[in-house]
Amino acid sequence: MSWIGTPTVFVWDCSHAMNIVKAFERNSKLREAEITRIRLQAESIGAKLPISRSDVDTLALVTSRLMTLFASQAQAQAAAQAATSATTSATLGATGHQGLQAASHSSQGGPSQQQQQQQQQQQNLAGGGPGVGAINPALVNLALLPPIHHEDIHFAATRHDEQLPTNPELPADLFTSCLTTPIKVALRFWVTRNPGTSKVTLDMCDKLPGSVKDRQTPIGELNWIFTSITDTIAWSTLPREQFRKLFRQDVVVASLYRNYMLADRVMRFYGVHPQCRPEIPATHKHPLWDSLDLEIDMCLQQLPRLLKEEERRKSREERAKRSERDRVARMSKREALQPQQQRYPMAAAGGATGAGNSATYSEFLSAQSTRLDIVGTFASVTGRQGSRVGLGGAAESEDEGSSSGSDSDGAGEGGNSLAGGGGGGGEWKATGYISSSYFSNQLYAFEVWLQHAATEVSQFVADQGPDHTPRSLSTARPGTVEVPDELPAVLQVLLSNHYRLRALILLYRFMNLGPWAVDLAMAVGIHPYMSKLLGSTTMEIREILILVWARLSAVDMALQPELLKSDGFEYFVTYLANNIHMQTEAVSEKVRLSDTVSAASAFTLAMLCRDTAAAQQACFDERVLDYFLVYLQRPDNGTEERACLRTWVLLCLAELWKGHANAKWMAVTYKLCVIASKREDQAANQANGQRGGAPSFEELLASNADDDGGEDARNAQDLVIQMAFHRSAVVRAAAVYAMGTLVSDLAQLGDDPGVVTIVRLAERQIHAVLAQLAASDGSAMVRREVAQAIGGAVLASDMAGAGAAMARVVAEDVGDARRPAAAADMQGLLVRALLRLTTDPHPDVALVAREAVDVVMQVHCGSSAEAGADLARQMLLHPQRLPLAESAPQRQTVVLPSQRQSMALPSQRQSMISPSQLPQRQSVVSPSQRQPAIQQSHRHSMIQQSPRQPAAQQPPASAQPPQQHSAAPAPAALADAWRAWGRRELRDGVCASTLVDWAGAHFTEFDISLFANVSGRLQGSAALVESRERTRRLARMEAGARAMGSGAAHMKWTDVTPVGSTGSAGAASAALLHPLEPHAVVASRGSVAVFDWEVQAQVGAFDTGAAQIAALHLINPLGQARLLVGGADGSVRIFASHAPDFAPPLAAAGFPRPRLLAAFAAVPWAAPTSCGLATAWNQRAGVLLAAAAADRAVRVWDVASELCIEEVAVAALGGVTCLSHDGGMGNLFAAGSAAGVVRVVDRRLDARRAVVANWREHEPAAVRSVHMRAGLLEVVSASAAGDVKYWDLRHRPSVFTLHDAHAGLDRMIVHESAPVLLTASAASVKVWNQRGVNIGAVTAAKHAHASHASSYMRSLASTPAPPPAPAVAVAALHAFLPIALMVTDDGRVSYIQPKKPVGSAAAATPSSFAPAASASAPRTPSLASSRANSML
Repeated sequence: MSWIGTPTVFVWDCSHAMNIVKAFERNSKLREAEITRIRLQAESIGAKLPISRSDVDTLALVTSRLMTLFASQAQAQAAAQAATSATTSATLGATGHQGLQAASHSSQGGPSQQQQQQQQQQQNLAGGGPGVGAINPALVNLALLPPIHHEDIHFAATRHDEQLPTNPELPADLFTSCLTTPIKVALRFWVTRNPGTSKVTLDMCDKLPGSVKDRQTPIGELNWIFTSITDTIAWSTLPREQFRKLFRQDVVVASLYRNYMLADRVMRFYGVHPQCRPEIPATHKHPLWDSLDLEIDMCLQQLPRLLKEEERRKSREERAKRSERDRVARMSKREALQPQQQRYPMAAAGGATGAGNSATYSEFLSAQSTRLDIVGTFASVTGRQGSRVGLGGAAESEDEGSSSGSDSDGAGEGGNSLAGGGGGGGEWKATGYISSSYFSNQLYAFEVWLQHAATEVSQFVADQGPDHTPRSLSTARPGTVEVPDELPAVLQVLLSNHYRLRALILLYRFMNLGPWAVDLAMAVGIHPYMSKLLGSTTMEIREILILVWARLSAVDMALQPELLKSDGFEYFVTYLANNIHMQTEAVSEKVRLSDTVSAASAFTLAMLCRDTAAAQQACFDERVLDYFLVYLQRPDNGTEERACLRTWVLLCLAELWKGHANAKWMAVTYKLCVIASKREDQAANQANGQRGGAPSFEELLASNADDDGGEDARNAQDLVIQMAFHRSAVVRAAAVYAMGTLVSDLAQLGDDPGVVTIVRLAERQIHAVLAQLAASDGSAMVRREVAQAIGGAVLASDMAGAGAAMARVVAEDVGDARRPAAAADMQGLLVRALLRLTTDPHPDVALVAREAVDVVMQVHCGSSAEAGADLARQMLLHPQRLPLAESAPQRQTVVLPSQRQSMALPSQRQSMISPSQLPQRQSVVSPSQRQPAIQQSHRHSMIQQSPRQPAAQQPPASAQPPQQHSAAPAPAALADAWRAWGRRELRDGVCASTLVDWAGAHFTEFDISLFANVSGRLQGSAALVESRERTRRLARMEAGARAMGSGAAHMKWTDVTPVGSTGSAGAASAALLHPLEPHAVVASRGSVAVFDWEVQAQVGAFDTGAAQIAALHLINPLGQARLLVGGADGSVRIFASHAPDFAPPLAAAGFPRPRLLAAFAAVPWAAPTSCGLATAWNQRAGVLLAAAAADRAVRVWDVASELCIEEVAVAALGGVTCLSHDGGMGNLFAAGSAAGVVRVVDRRLDARRAVVANWREHEPAAVRSVHMRAGLLEVVSASAAGDVKYWDLRHRPSVFTLHDAHAGLDRMIVHESAPVLLTASAASVKVWNQRGVNIGAVTAAKHAHASHASSYMRSLASTPAPPPAPAVAVAALHAFLPIALMVTDDGRVSYIQPKKPVGSAAAATPSSFAPAASASAPRTPSLASSRANSML
């Protein structure tokens, strides 16, 4: 065993073979025990284990000391044994019983003393057992070196009590034949089991033509199929870890185990049970063996015909040779009759004949015949004449050469290196052989399975509801989806050039099912196949191969080192370089595909460069920076694919120059580099032929303003800043992240004046953009990246300056006269932007900003005692002005930086999740372990890393602030320690961005678009049922509205029904009615309450986070409705729903808060104490019109992109009080002012002609409400004086006026489906028809609840004065039904509907919400109880 070594594969082809295996196992246990004893002895003498193999001196020293120690122990043990033997002999001699004892021992068959010594010596040589003094030196080395666990592999033909089969028809080495020539044994086994069913005999099986290394021959194809079937059997039988260990780690081991599975099946047929170690489950009864029998049967059916064709081919060749020889003989005889002087030139094999060289014609023919024989022999050896010979001698196509070597490589690539036994060998030509359809059938079966699995996954995702995102659901395999058995066969198909493209497409569709599918693909062994395909030059598989690699890289980060080691990343760089021209093409499917694949390439490179200096340098050397800057320079075509591409181009650039000084310097001076290159080319092409001197750095800097550098010569910061205002919020966030990584430690590039000038210019540009985005961007994701960039990149680079700037800004805000005014520097501008973000409407953004401010101020106070005392004084004087920790959000909304949830915003995919939910196969380096310093570059010796602080001056690893420890260092050292702690806390904790992880989860999501007809099985899903019910309900609503017609204008709206009460939440400020569900949404102060007016119960309530709510809107009200809440401070928040997903009886446990999708400041400078925010939501255009009460401009927000796309000046005196739009694309809108002016603005016109109508008849009373009728040129307005006016855009004066309609009018609402309008004041609610006739008036005091009245009557005796009369707070109208909502200031909620005329047909009432079924049928539950995030 010491000579053989470990690991070793043993094949025991004999009877009782397991006895040998058990003996080996016992010996292995003894060796392990002895190695353990040696390690204990080594540790006892002070050796530190394990010892590196390179440390030869230490290894020799410890070995020598151990050998000396063991030798002394052996001598002591031998002396003790000798003394014991002498004592025993003396005792036995004295008693006279020594001979008797010896005779008794000999009679019992015990070993003699000499035999015992021999056994002891053998144990010592082999490693011995416990208590043995001498030791084997080989075991000492094994014990001292790092432990390498190798397990020997044994294949035994029989059990310990079995003998080999004695059937004379079987070979004596049947077990060995199965392990070495499985195809030959399988053929003979099939013929033996099926006698008389075929004309094939055992002798004919040995003549099966072909080679196992040529898959186009019969025996090669059978070996290919045999490998696929055995892999599939192992995949479906063995545990995943054991399958990887035995079938994917080593080629020979995998081949032996495949062949052993065949041996187990064959020998069990003859009553023998083979065994193996490590043991695998029995597979001899697996149903896939029938597939192998079928393929063998189909192959052997062709064997007689193939043999006959082979014989005929050989006969033709023999006849041709004989005829050639006869012809040569005849020509020789004819030549003998000619004169000897006649000569014929000879065409030698190597070239033309020289002067004087000649030969007879017979010699010439003989030479030609010899050449023909040589060519024929070479053709027979290679297998096919004129074919190319690949790896292992297999003739294959050009592209197949990159992976066909896997046939000869064995298990790692799906081949069988021990599958010998071809009869015809390479002499057979593939003539008339019909190939098997096994792999084509496997691909079809896998495609069917994919369709079923996609249906199950989509149904599983659809049934989870809106609070569950596809990213969070796709990390685990649904229980209804079984593991596909066809995966090993699909991998084998990758070896064939004919099926490769189809197999890659199916694999890509499979990986799109989720990360669990990628895990299965990695477990089956897809990585070696994909790595080899990167070396392929076939153009048709480029796109699909890159997409597959993107899926692999998103789940398994361990693949990135392999890409760098094998230069596989160059495949993605080459694709990006070759497809730059596609950026200027018109939008087409080809361009969309190119953008998608380019984005996948950029994503793979970004994952490769992430925190890997070697990968950054490799990509930098391959000019990835140049290519990506050109990509950013190209125009945007407006597609989602182009937006995704730009996102990953920016993120890859960020990861490329993050900590890479060379890349940063080239990025900020890219234009100068291009200019320098052009100057050098011009100097080289001068007429004198001498190369002119290169321009100096100062000359380049001076000429930068005059020379544009060419079309693609723009600095990186200019292009990234341009992307910071992209229509997509994800692109903007990626641009901010790229700016943050670029500006981080940018000042450390050098202190040369020219370098400092360029660096300061770039920093000034980036700082200005960051400050602008912090104040104006509507995406919470972008603003959070801005806060992280300011804190982690800008402020962390200069902690001392950041603390001083923040203290200065705080001092200015609190009005300290002793402090000088802050200078207009960029750092102060960024500090103000960060302080502004501490009050952001989105809690995630505010949390990051507040934590960053806390860290900066803590470092500033801790590093200077004077600063700490000054700040303490400021906090005592003005505690409410400082956004420190005490003003942070509630702790129940605060999560760790690595666990913060990303905002699911309308502009993004609604499946956004936290980056912490991104599935990863291995743990990545924690942020605290990353080094933020710029790495040293050999190309820029001026760049130095910041030196490490001494150990005594650095904060401990627990990242606690320095003042929390007992040590008292010097003031300078303490300040340095504080700043180092703050820098690490900002970059690795508070401001550590998770954008790359979140965006990378896009490549792990389930993509339903890749599967056709996937909704066929969704007939019973909750999502489809809800969608159909919503469609039917909307149809009934519209039909009821049409049937109602003008009838609602002649009814008396006096029927009041109480619904509920908001309690002590305060006076209501806004309300609305859901158009499809019987829900009334009421806003009071900063909370929202939802009532079901059919069951008269409250079904939801939550706090929005706003101090005072001024407006409510429903986004997508006829589908999955989102609730838009407008605050009085100008903030807008969008929630995923307006009501929770459970029935009212469960409301006693408390109502959950809907998920916050978006939050932004629609009007940043709105007065926070006044309810003056005017808004109008345009559902068709997806835009929000917003204006403040004291503002003279209307801002148009595109909610999809979260951008303020336009700011329209209306020049209204007194500010805008109300807004309305035309119901179309939002190009026309009307604005009412506090001065009584109504203006209609057309956004399509320029600012001078934008106002198309200007009406002043309401002056001087303020306009309270304005309404534009959808599809009409009508405008209705109402003023505080009670006048209601109808306007026509074609006429200057009003066309109808309702004078003194409502004293103290507060709001006016026009019904969308009926000629009815509602006016409300503090005293009452009135309903009017189109003729100005009052058809209903309801006062708040008249319809007080009975409970309130009875309570008042009971308290008359004790209360001297009656309670104040309730007033109307808000009112609303239904979009389809004749229903009005009234909410009083004491919180009472009621709805008003017209009374039904006696004897007339009932009009559309709240019963329209019930299904169109019989009256006795139960009502379908509200959609709020079954809401799901439908994908239909």
